[in-house]
Amino acid sequence: MQKVGLLTYLIASLIAMVGLPARAVMPPYHEALAALNRVMEFQTLRSRADHVVNLEVTNAQFSRIIGNQCPSREDWVIEAKVISIVRGEIAPGNTLRIQYTRNLYRCPGPIREEIPELKLGQRVEAYLNCQTNQNCVPAALAGSFVDEVTLQALVVKRREDYEREAAKEKGPNLPPDFLQRDNAIYFRRASFELQPSDHQLLRLHVQYLAKEPRVHIRLLSYAEPTMSRESAFVISEKRAMVVQRLLVDSGVSPSRIVIMPLGLERNPPPPSVKTNTSLQGVVVIDYGL
Repeated sequence: MQKVGLLTYLIASLIAMVGLPARAVMPPYHEALAALNRVMEFQTLRSRADHVVNLEVTNAQFSRIIGNQCPSREDWVIEAKVISIVRGEIAPGNTLRIQYTRNLYRCPGPIREEIPELKLGQRVEAYLNCQTNQNCVPAALAGSFVDEVTLQALVVKRREDYEREAAKEKGPNLPPDFLQRDNAIYFRRASFELQPSDHQLLRLHVQYLAKEPRVHIRLLSYAEPTMSRESAFVISEKRAMVVQRLLVDSGVSPSRIVIMPLGLERNPPPPSVKTNTSLQGVVVIDYGL
């Protein structure tokens, strides 16, 4: 066995014995970006929550999974009284039963947010999905039991962390906010022709991609729900290829573009897509960096 192979084998064996997770070494700016994307995902999930309520915890119980697991795990059952309603149809005064798994990230690895520990008598703003009016689960992962000010502060911090790490290692700059917001190309029903306004929008994306040659994108292509599944896949693929062709003709390397024709798949709904356009086809430019 070659020395390098033997060394790799010994390291892997040691990792297995001590219970540490083997993971690929990633640039810090990639891990910082992943942390930013996670907290931004909390915002999206919060917007889709069935209920937003202010609660007072009346009972909190958990069982802990012991061992060298990364993360370790706690299974929680919370009972909480509804104090007031922000969104939803649960009446104040009701008692909710909330079940979830709380992961505790205690091992080496990227930054991850934990669902906060809820204590008896604590009052929280909760984002919940409920099977009935009494049995619920957190709707937004670790963002389910924090107020909007706290979450926004966390998003700002994660963005600053990424920009700092990217600057140190010459990682790509984040797309401007308007590009992350205006990242959807809409198509008329059964059409795969771009409109003049689409060309203008795509030029802005091309300008950003030209400045950041290490950035890769995905083209998430969705068809209108009035089509058959087979037709939806075909037209969503054609639409993605039309957008790809324009980007490539404008100087973006095809190796930086991944086409994802998703047809009728809209669960979860495509990001940044306006609800009143649900009957249109759309291609979303997704920055994976």
